Amino acid sequence: MLAYAGQGRFEVEPLDVTALVLDMVERQRTVVAGKGRFDVVLAPYLPFVEADAAQMRQVLSNLITNAVDALAESGGVIGIRTKVMRVDGDAHALPFGQQALLRGTYAVVEVSDNGSGMSAETQARIFDPFFTTKFVGRGLGLASVLGVLRGHGGAIDVQSELGIGSTFRLYLPTLADDAVLHPPGVAPVDRRLEGEAGALILVVDDDAAVRNLATRIISRAGFTVRAAVDGVEAIQLLTELGPKVSLVLLDMVMPRMNGEATLREIRRLTPSLPVLLTSGYSEEVAAHRGAAGGHVAFIQKPYRAASLVMMIRHLLDTSVSAREPFASA
Repeated sequence: MLAYAGQGRFEVEPLDVTALVLDMVERQRTVVAGKGRFDVVLAPYLPFVEADAAQMRQVLSNLITNAVDALAESGGVIGIRTKVMRVDGDAHALPFGQQALLRGTYAVVEVSDNGSGMSAETQARIFDPFFTTKFVGRGLGLASVLGVLRGHGGAIDVQSELGIGSTFRLYLPTLADDAVLHPPGVAPVDRRLEGEAGALILVVDDDAAVRNLATRIISRAGFTVRAAVDGVEAIQLLTELGPKVSLVLLDMVMPRMNGEATLREIRRLTPSLPVLLTSGYSEEVAAHRGAAGGHVAFIQKPYRAASLVMMIRHLLDTSVSAREPFASA
């Protein structure tokens, strides 16, 4: 009920909506697989918002679950879209008794399905507490979604037609213009380090979902990124690219050549190259950091987008003047 009233307690932080959406798509892929498939189209740039990440995950989880439930037994498509919307001049009115969207910039996330759709009568009640078209006990989902959006100064809208499907749109106000580009705690990228395209980061992780997510986060921060599926491929790329690589984001648990062996080889090739170790097990890394030389840091999985970028910037800033020549293979 507190969530519905928009009075829930939130732990807000600068949030990368694109990273959040990608994470939720991976989390929900097995849920969707039984009845349909995802069709994901993301905006090339989406400003940061200030939000409670856990609450936003729950919001997207509720909407995706509802979309799956709406699909026919023969299957269907769940669309995920993101975009930026600017409200200028007069406020932009939305239904469901909410305040209108005020002047400003909003990150918009759409969750759609081509399922059963809803009648006008159902649409008028779907955000009411305890209203449900499902079994008893499933009635607070959309009411809490509405409350969470209200609590974040945002809103939700829906379009639906029987037999055609439904589209829910989430509107979240973005951070102020200067904070949109560089959220608090995340220093702006100094493109002078490696020229016009920014510093080159090598991402090494055997988990495709994690690798792709990290690549996207780092790219959106202004860096150039290359990715490797394991230590063997990482060393091949490092040998090929040489001093062009400014930092390595290295997973510690991988097949063929694990993180420890990869780190030793990196140190042989370039002793002072900054390396950001990552793992779900912090104690696994502690034994190796001391023997790895300088310019090594650790970030534990799952990491936040802002934290990852901040750690990369810190390592680059503290090591750029101490880089040693690259050794030949």
